Amino acid sequence: MVVVVLPSAGACADSTVFDFSSPEQFHEWHGDVRVERADRPGMVLRFEKTGQPVWTCWAFPEDWEKFAKLVIELDADKNGTELGLALSDEGEYLVGISLPLRKGRNEVSVPVRKLFEAGLQIGHMRGIALWARKNPAAVAVRRVRLAGSGVDLSNVPRFGTRVLNDAEGRSAEFMFYYSHQAGRVRAVPEHAAGGERSLMIILTEKGKVSSWGRFPHDWRGYESYAFEAYNPEEVPVKFEAALWDSHVPFVSNRYIARLPVTLPPKQTTTVTWDLAGLEGESVRAPRGRLKMKYVQSLRFERGEGADTIRLYVDNLRLVGKPGRAFERMIAPEEIPKFGFEHARDKLKLPVGPFDRLTAPSNVDGLKRIRIPDAPARPSRLRVGAARVKVTPRVGTRMATDRSKSVAILDDLYVRVLVLEEQGRDPIVWLHRDHVFSGGQPTVSRILAERLKIKPENTFWSATHTHSSGWWGDKAYREGMMSGLIEAAEKAHATMKPVRVAIAKTRAKFNYNRVIKGPDGKFPGNLYEMYYLNYLMDSRPTDEGLAMIWFVGPDEKPVAGIVCYTAHGNMLCRVAPVISGDWSGWTQQLLEVASGAVVMHVNGAEGDVDMRGNGVSVCRTIRAGWDVARAAMGATEKKVIGIDPGAFAGVSVRHGAGVGTPSESDRGKGITERVLKVDVLTLGPIAFVDVRGELWNRFGREIKANSPFPHTYINMSSGGYFCEEFAFEQKLYGTWNRQPDWGGVVRDASVKRLNEAAGRRP
Repeated sequence: MVVVVLPSAGACADSTVFDFSSPEQFHEWHGDVRVERADRPGMVLRFEKTGQPVWTCWAFPEDWEKFAKLVIELDADKNGTELGLALSDEGEYLVGISLPLRKGRNEVSVPVRKLFEAGLQIGHMRGIALWARKNPAAVAVRRVRLAGSGVDLSNVPRFGTRVLNDAEGRSAEFMFYYSHQAGRVRAVPEHAAGGERSLMIILTEKGKVSSWGRFPHDWRGYESYAFEAYNPEEVPVKFEAALWDSHVPFVSNRYIARLPVTLPPKQTTTVTWDLAGLEGESVRAPRGRLKMKYVQSLRFERGEGADTIRLYVDNLRLVGKPGRAFERMIAPEEIPKFGFEHARDKLKLPVGPFDRLTAPSNVDGLKRIRIPDAPARPSRLRVGAARVKVTPRVGTRMATDRSKSVAILDDLYVRVLVLEEQGRDPIVWLHRDHVFSGGQPTVSRILAERLKIKPENTFWSATHTHSSGWWGDKAYREGMMSGLIEAAEKAHATMKPVRVAIAKTRAKFNYNRVIKGPDGKFPGNLYEMYYLNYLMDSRPTDEGLAMIWFVGPDEKPVAGIVCYTAHGNMLCRVAPVISGDWSGWTQQLLEVASGAVVMHVNGAEGDVDMRGNGVSVCRTIRAGWDVARAAMGATEKKVIGIDPGAFAGVSVRHGAGVGTPSESDRGKGITERVLKVDVLTLGPIAFVDVRGELWNRFGREIKANSPFPHTYINMSSGGYFCEEFAFEQKLYGTWNRQPDWGGVVRDASVKRLNEAAGRRP
């Protein structure tokens, strides 16, 4: 048998993923299954119903190709126990295997080679799930490990068919993201080859249809690439299908293979392309073989001399050998859905018997926070906090592309803090789940009229989620502005004395997306080249994570601010769904855990993304979970009391620097660009709104030169402030910007921080 279940043998050299020796390992398993600590290291799973999985996602090495097998050691409480084991990759492709167990110790060994044969992208593994198949059962999972050394898979065949795009899902058009935004790809209910929709594509002289990286890129072992194409014309049409391997020179010479296709009129044709030994042309080298492990782009191009072409394509797929890799494979429809997306309605931060790394005395979950070194004198700071839901309707245009939303993944909110230090005018902080902050003059004017808060005492921020609505949609815009006003009024009416505390840690959930190759060049953004993950740390970023709490006299948190640096763009190229992105999930998970209003400050994120960006809904929620759990863990471990009256007290200050005018500025006769910055101080804590997407180096330099020991970068508006080399290489974000702007914003921020602290620059 391929899957071997044997009595447990002695230990061998391996990479242990789970031995259940720490509470954190229990936290990584989810599901509606009773989980208990075993009498010795292990996790007892009591499957009281069949078909309910316990699962873990992205809690292990993603690249399994370097290993020989997955090994799960477990004890069954009786003979005849049968579990299902499901494994999935980043594309949520599932392979299920039936596991018959005997009473006592069992060792399940699954060869990685066989997982490759079954169609998994073993360089990008996602999840593991277990469930009872036939009868309720109890098992104790003792250890999960990846063992042995991997083998060369270049000549290993795949079995079955892996569908790349069947035009049916919410993400169908987003596989061809940029072509879809250009209006050249659309899922339509016409000429479907099997389901209800096909992809209508339009090819012109300059308009190709291409997909970059948003499909499984390891095509090794498949025999052919195939799809159905319908020609609606009365005459034959010609076009070319094209495949590109990596365009990165240190990976490949960028070989491009083309297949000329002629479609007969008014009928559907199956196009099959043999992949064995596939060769292509290169501008850098003689004709050669494509690296099938790194297929980066699949394209449709107009045939030479042809006019504009309209086609309907469907069921893009990779075809392997007939048969199956495992003897006891479970049909895909029998595998229960699992992962963060499928559990999102019940997702919470860890609670229960395994929810502490230590046994701290300063917190009770997050419902009560005791500040051990809080000053004995009464608090001079009052704070009110409120949030209002502003989720737009389905069908609203998305913020950063032309798509209309097809679903709501999670709700959007506006959140407001009103802060009043004794003897000073109140300050209002207006925060929204949106790509940027708009409507400032209108909202500030109304708050001045209703709450007597001066416009100069307003501070703005946005999570920068790219999956919010479009500001040009009147209903959405007006709903968000009215929500801000409502939240401000609620916060103003509920102010109470608070003490302030901060907890800090470091977390490696983000990365600098402007990767640097071993040749010293910058080939592009990593989300388009998953196979370059080993370069994820080629450039530095800010890994600091801070959690600031405003705690009432009853030790219950009133509000929180979580500071972590990354773009809110994990979902925008995945599916047109309304969401707060990972940031929204972080805020809401912490709000459920604490009962407080929690805002996320996104840092100098101009060139910083979250790991797993652009992969899936599941990965996005996981990222939000990671940051929330890290913030909770830091709070549980240690909180430090903050005196909000220190340094500059609680205040808002505004400043600006002058930069070189952009091309459009010069076209309007503008001779200098004024770049504004805003600083909100809270004792030794300072927040700097740089009003744009500041590259991380400048953000780190602001923090390093700030007189405030706790300094955090915030953005309320869009537009990049890039490093100088980006302009030399014409990287993304440099259009209509200037190389000196990042330095100008940095210097203006440091100057304003020094002035706030009473220091001369």
